[in-house]
Amino acid sequence: MTLFHDAQPLVSCIMPTHNRRLFIPKAIEYFLYQYYPNRELIIIIDGTEPVSDLIPDNPNIRYLYQDQMHSVDAKRNIACKNSNGEIIIHWDDDDWMADWRISYQVKNLLARQSDICGLSRLFFFNPAANLGWEYICECLSRGCRSRLRKRKKKKKKKSQTFKITTYLESPSNTC
Repeated sequence: MTLFHDAQPLVSCIMPTHNRRLFIPKAIEYFLYQYYPNRELIIIIDGTEPVSDLIPDNPNIRYLYQDQMHSVDAKRNIACKNSNGEIIIHWDDDDWMADWRISYQVKNLLARQSDICGLSRLFFFNPAANLGWEYICECLSRGCRSRLRKRKKKKKKKSQTFKITTYLESPSNTC
């Protein structure tokens, strides 16, 4: 199945984390299993224990250890500044990622010429408690344009409209 007609844009997956050593190997494994070929993973950590021993020798994975603690937003900004991709994807260290996630997300962004995309349904599972639940965002499942606020350097608010795309179903070759 061909998802793209032109050259595939580079996707930078950014993963800010802090003292979550146990999550790192699985997050990297999910990244390496992705169908989408043109990708990079930027791991940014500011925890007390570096995890360089967990990072495979792979040119598509970069590890940025920070000596000082940063907020998660600051770590995301640092990761974005160090990324090379045309598309940025948030890669949470504790999420399960289907092997088609990047391909599917990029396909929907490009097909709908959107600036932002996301899921309208999320599934959560707590293995320690053997509990699961589903979150449904009704606004996004209907599709909408949203106004997001961006701050200027002088802290004056400026509105900017982004086109938001939601994708509701898994690709036909899964599930």
